[in-house]
Amino acid sequence: MYKKYLLILYIFLIFTHMNAQMADLIIYNGNVHTMDLKAPFASAIAIKGANILAVGNDADILPMAKESTQLLDAGKKFVMPGFIEGHGHFFSFGEATKMLRLEEAKSWNDIIDSVKTRVSGVKPGEWIVGRGWHQEKWEKVPEMVFAGFPYHDELSRISPDHPVMLKHASGHLVFVNQKAMELCGIDQNTKDPEGGSIFRDEKNRITGVFNENAMDLITQVFEQSKTAGESQGNYWLSCVEEAQNQCLKHGVTSFHDAASTVVEMLRYGKLAENEALSTRLWVMAYDNPDNLRTYFAKEKDQKTNPYFRVGGVKAFIDGALGSYGALFTEPYADNPAVSGQLVTPESTLEQLADICLEFDRQLCTHAIGDKGNRIVLDVYASRLDGKDRRWRIEHAQHLTKEDIPRFARLGIVAAMQPIHCTSDAPYVEKRLGKERAASGAYMWRTLLDSGTKLNFGTDTPIEALDPIKNIFAAVTRKPSPDGAAFYPGQTVSRQEALYLYTMGNAYSVFE
Repeated sequence: MYKKYLLILYIFLIFTHMNAQMADLIIYNGNVHTMDLKAPFASAIAIKGANILAVGNDADILPMAKESTQLLDAGKKFVMPGFIEGHGHFFSFGEATKMLRLEEAKSWNDIIDSVKTRVSGVKPGEWIVGRGWHQEKWEKVPEMVFAGFPYHDELSRISPDHPVMLKHASGHLVFVNQKAMELCGIDQNTKDPEGGSIFRDEKNRITGVFNENAMDLITQVFEQSKTAGESQGNYWLSCVEEAQNQCLKHGVTSFHDAASTVVEMLRYGKLAENEALSTRLWVMAYDNPDNLRTYFAKEKDQKTNPYFRVGGVKAFIDGALGSYGALFTEPYADNPAVSGQLVTPESTLEQLADICLEFDRQLCTHAIGDKGNRIVLDVYASRLDGKDRRWRIEHAQHLTKEDIPRFARLGIVAAMQPIHCTSDAPYVEKRLGKERAASGAYMWRTLLDSGTKLNFGTDTPIEALDPIKNIFAAVTRKPSPDGAAFYPGQTVSRQEALYLYTMGNAYSVFE
């Protein structure tokens, strides 16, 4: 009898193992580029549920089909892994679809016209929000400017009853009208917050520009009001659903979300539990240290989910180049009184580094200017212990020659966005001068050749999500097919770009 039960158990285990190896979907007869350097090509893929069972030739993979398996003949066409967005803002990406899109504005008048049109179609007192404008891309400079930006007068004139907030293309500056300032309680006596500035001219007149941490004076009031007619959860969910739709439309199957609060992460966790996420999210937590500690301590008891993982902690050390917020060792060439802003004290970054060590998370710090990058490298060097932690510097846009080798030496991932290079190219030399632009701007090739691991993304919605446009930027460093290349010696090959957009991004988060 005992032997009989053993035989039944043995047969059951064999059947279970065989069933586990049977695929739900098999793609065959394809030109599969695996992005695996050891086995770069295949013809077939076996998939079960949300996982890839095997990759190989047709003869090896087709026997994994069962009666209900879907067979898809690729007809010798190109097949590759889904793109991984290496640095974006998932909720903001979805929310951007609800705003005025101002990327194509060629003048301040274009923006005024767009806002004027929106004013006529919204309810009294409703916020008008836009994003994507950049003063360096205007063909005509407004008559009245301060520090390169217009005054709010015309915006206030066309929208006296509606608060208006226009987010800069960099995401590090907002422009508002008088009504918005009134609602936010801002006047001549309002002080600049630490790590931010309210632009004032020589007569102490507020121009309407709020830079870096000063944006919070506006955005906090906006956040409280934007869901007045809709529950906050429903508004958030509608933005997330739109972000997922756009990701799948562009072949993006995984997304590194660069800053979500604890509240947002709990919501994402619920969606993952309910199998409502179609895009795999790897999230950088962005909250105060106490909230992070509490969240990570509780997370230890939670089940893992392939569609949602909080693997990093986000920090900011400086701002953006376009808004003069990126922190440099030398002043801006076109604004000598300014060298950027330190938006987070070093002591806070050190505290976040300690939390990452305690809870085994990756520290992911925004750094654009060469001084900002150096500060982050110094803090990382003071905390890293030789283990493979894959801490990241997000953007790593402008570096000194001395700091470039430190990335590989410390095992730091440079999470970069090629399309920032081609988008910023028209004004980089104006901001920095030719010498700094040539020796330290968007140094992908030099970093790769020094042994640094790179990650590629778009920073959406700062730039378009489209991976193909981003790869074009990486391979050509041209803003358009007929445009001039921006220091083309720093390009990567097409194969390298595809690898970085897939396997490279996976490596950067231990996947």
